[in-house]
Parts: sequence; structure tokens; C-alpha cells
Amino acid sequence: MDRYIRNWQAGWGLCRGLDPAKEIDGGLLVTLGLPGRTHEIIVLDRRALPDLAARVATAEEPTWLTVPTQHPEEDSTTLQQAGLVPLGPPERLMTTELPTHPTAEGVTVTAEGDVLTARITVGDQIAATGMMGLAGASAVAHAIRTDPEHQRRGHGTRIMAALAAEAVARGAKTGLLIASHEGEQLYTALGWTPLAAVLTSRVAA
Repeated sequence: MDRYIRNWQAGWGLCRGLDPAKEIDGGLLVTLGLPGRTHEIIVLDRRALPDLAARVATAEEPTWLTVPTQHPEEDSTTLQQAGLVPLGPPERLMTTELPTHPTAEGVTVTAEGDVLTARITVGDQIAATGMMGLAGASAVAHAIRTDPEHQRRGHGTRIMAALAAEAVARGAKTGLLIASHEGEQLYTALGWTPLAAVLTSRVAA
């Protein structure tokens, strides 16, 4: 699981334009510099979760804690005991073998370094967009979005397919992403499989 989490973080960080994560005991420390989210700690070793949760609870700057886990109920209790509150329902870390991913046409894909961006336009409107960060043999999908006026037309599926094809052309083999409950249904239909639940929490505002 450590390898999947590290690769996901690296690709996600590329998409967001972040500096590389710093190693800390049991996790990765990421600096985002956002209001209410200066830092984020991503847990690699759940044995370190109590200490990392305490670190977030007492941090001087707003810090989020992200926990990929196969024991979500137990780890949710640990987070609550540290005084942290969830930012929403659990999400899902998912993976797929990119060479077998469905393909699509009619999507514009551009590259800037190791970041791919896909776009679908309808007339003069941008109907859907998405990104993938290339981290070695892994490609991490991020910010797959469809304009509300253009939803339920398969645009998300086409964006994912175009990104996957371009990532494979550039040497990627494994896809990774974190999906919301709603997004998980789309990705499952495209052949993605779950690896772990993902809990994100912080100190109560």
C-alpha cells in the first residue's frame, strides 16, 4: 500500500503544482499554503496514526490529515479521540491497469511537463475537464469535472479515457485516483478497483 500512496501523492502534487512532499515518521508532509489548509499529512503507516493525529490536533497552522486505510471504522475512532473531525464521508483510493482502459475520441489533451490536461468543448463552452499527473509508471487522475449544464452525457467517461490513452503513450501503466462516493460509480464502470478507504480530517473550525 505504501507504494500506491506515495505514487498517488506524487501525481496529485504535480497536478496541483506543489513542492515534493517531506518524509516524516509514518507519513508525508505536504505544503499547500491555502487558507484553512496550510499543510496536509498523508499517512503511510497506520501504526503512526495516533501520533500523527495528535500532531495535526496541536499544529500551529491549519493542517489536514489524510488516511488511506483498510480499517476505516477503527481509524475514524482514533481520529475522533484526537479531537479531529471528518471533512466529509470516506472517499476511495482506486487503481486500474491503464493499457486495458476504455478509449475515446474527440477530446483535446495537452501536456505541460508531467501533467496532462484534457478538455471537451461544446460550441464555445468548456463542457468537461480533467488532469493526470505522471509519476513514473503511475498516472494520477485529478479534478475530473463536468459543467452542470453538460452532465449525464458521458463527458467524464471520455475525459478519463483520453487521459488514460495519453498516459499509456507516455509510458504509464497503472492508474490511481481518489474518488468521492459519487465518482466511484463512474470509475468502477470503467474498470477501476478500490484499494482503500480514504479518511480526511482536521481540527473543528
